[in-house]
Amino acid sequence: MLFNIDHKIEYEYDRPVFLEPHELHLRPRCDGWQEVSNFRVAIDPHPSGLSESYDAEGNSTMFAWFDESTSRLSINVEITASTKRLNAFDYLLSDSGIRVPISYEEWELELLAPYLKLSGTVDAEEIIEPFARQIAKEAGNETLAFLNRLNTWINDSFEKVIREEGPPNPSHVTLKELRGSCRDLACLFMDVSRVVGIAARFVSGYHAGDPDNDSKYLHAWAEVYIPGGGWRGYDPSLGLATCDSHLAVSHGASAGNAAVVSGTFRGTGASAKMSSSLTIG
Repeated sequence: MLFNIDHKIEYEYDRPVFLEPHELHLRPRCDGWQEVSNFRVAIDPHPSGLSESYDAEGNSTMFAWFDESTSRLSINVEITASTKRLNAFDYLLSDSGIRVPISYEEWELELLAPYLKLSGTVDAEEIIEPFARQIAKEAGNETLAFLNRLNTWINDSFEKVIREEGPPNPSHVTLKELRGSCRDLACLFMDVSRVVGIAARFVSGYHAGDPDNDSKYLHAWAEVYIPGGGWRGYDPSLGLATCDSHLAVSHGASAGNAAVVSGTFRGTGASAKMSSSLTIG
């Protein structure tokens, strides 16, 4: 699928502020299943310095720093990219991954440790863990059946809301309220998967969406690490295993690690308001 994306993110400050260095995850992943043919970013005010590298999780990362005060920050990115995965299940599941908990190799466990750690408090564990065990029992402790059942259950049972600002809600809160944004549901999917020993990470990106609906938003979903399949995406907001209609930009062990824009500002008593516009053609 071909994506033509124009995404603008704007922050307005009620008084001039000094922007601290900002970390930007804007360039989509480039791998065997995604290809970026055009990428252009415009930042206003123009940074005094801009560098691009890869972060510890392998995301393409830009660092921008500034030397003047401003009352606004505008980031406009234009992307042309194509996705090529037509079958979400084009892999041969290894014997070690057939049932949960997955029997990862020792070297895999060392690398996957951050993606197996349940977020939140003891109270969260007491709420999330029984739910995860119940889903696993209903799925016969089979890995793919568990992931499909969890994905479908969240999609069918939760009220979906749009909330562009702020961190995800804690998973136990999302589960109790049966409502959440795409990032809330992605984090819940991750924590439930981690309880039964499936490594999971957060993904920020774009979804092609309904062509008849002009309202578009940055999207979030989860990926799990499956022996024989590697990292595979599940979108509980839509009840889908991700394929060519999802374009991944960044990923992380937590939602914060995959944030598209992160940074702070200095200004006594100043507050910020964020707005965005997104077109996907």
